[in-house]
Amino acid sequence: MPAHYVGSACGKNMSLKVTFTVGFERKFNPTLDARTFKEFEEHLLNNQLKPFPRHIQIKETNSSPQIAEKLISPSR
Repeated sequence: MPAHYVGSACGKNMSLKVTFTVGFERKFNPTLDARTFKEFEEHLLNNQLKPFPRHIQIKETNSSPQIAEKLISPSR
């Protein structure tokens, strides 16, 4: 199950862009307006999205021993 979607830490503000430039991100990504680590941290903490309704289920599925075993074991 995918876990990169709005509501997950890594899926916040995802766009359909497949490439980016630092200049584009500086212009349009408000997270980069922070001047200090504390400002950066506060911005992230104060702008969290509500979790996707199935987030806990997807996270638990992705963390299950069965999934880990499939990733570790060679295919037969």
